[in-house]
Amino acid sequence: LRSYWNARNIQFEKWYDLLTLFNNLEQENMESVIANDPRAIYDLALRMLTSNPITHKISTDGMEKPEIVDTSYIERYINSQWLRIEHNHRRMGRQSWLRELVGFILATGWYSVFVYATQYNLIAEVWNPANVFPEFGVDGLSKCVHIYKLSPSEANRKARVTEWSIPRPFNTEVTLYNYFYMDDYGKPVNAIVMGNVLVKPPTQFAPTEQNAG
Repeated sequence: LRSYWNARNIQFEKWYDLLTLFNNLEQENMESVIANDPRAIYDLALRMLTSNPITHKISTDGMEKPEIVDTSYIERYINSQWLRIEHNHRRMGRQSWLRELVGFILATGWYSVFVYATQYNLIAEVWNPANVFPEFGVDGLSKCVHIYKLSPSEANRKARVTEWSIPRPFNTEVTLYNYFYMDDYGKPVNAIVMGNVLVKPPTQFAPTEQNAG
């Protein structure tokens, strides 16, 4: 899947060069000028699209009074979940959840958000589109792999927390392959490889707090 999207990722790099004002015309003993228009437009759009927090409002048209009361509870619950997601996002040393999502959309034209519900919480993770490689079929998304790198300490901690079996602790940078696909019955299946170790064999996906990413 990754090789199929090489051209897309090369284009991502070119677009990021525009936003970082990389001067590809620079030559020794020569003057060159680059305009900051792309970055200025990006910053303006980012500010406009992230100035308000995410809110949910359920239409109450045609509802009875008891049902309207229930919708208020759902709205408060979802808003509290967004506050928790935002708090957890910033604890990882990252910027605002919404700002990160909108930033990827403006910079690449793509977005990748992994969402699911556990018994206790709603989960929404922003993934860098350059690290996500999907395959689409007639019924929509059929396969997807999320590939990213972990430091040795991060990889070992993730293996311990998720109770994955590894032959020995990692002592170098590790590439994690998080692979999803739909089986013949339309059920999502997940398999995970760390380095060259299959730590999670193909298993029907059952959301938990620990198997994100």
